[in-house]
Amino acid sequence: MSDALADHRDGWQDDHPDAALQIESDGKPAVPGGDHVGGAVAELVENALEHGGDPADVQVRERRAGREVEIAVRDGREGFPENERALINDGETDTQLRHSNGMGLWLAKWVIEFYGGRLSVGTRPDGGGEATVRLPAADAS
Repeated sequence: MSDALADHRDGWQDDHPDAALQIESDGKPAVPGGDHVGGAVAELVENALEHGGDPADVQVRERRAGREVEIAVRDGREGFPENERALINDGETDTQLRHSNGMGLWLAKWVIEFYGGRLSVGTRPDGGGEATVRLPAADAS
């Protein structure tokens, strides 16, 4: 996963020159889905950079947790609205009256779940937003 994040880093810094972006990893944890999952996580980082404050302060942490890889994307904004949390975390169905504010989170969720993972979004106790991805490690059998 680290390589996929590194591939996007220059573009993120070009698009958001005032943003602070930290990427931490405890190695290079491998996950299934390759570029597809990398693109889904990149969408979460892009979302945090665009909506994470002015200027955005975004931290990405990936780590191996047993047989899973956990990727947390944190920002300094007010967290995710209740309707986004319900759609992403609780599996509520989009309707014409109740829907996500954009396609990025929904597509990230779909890709992550397709590869056996989970996406959750929420508001940290300090008020910042956090999107957490949990995927089976590629070498976990």
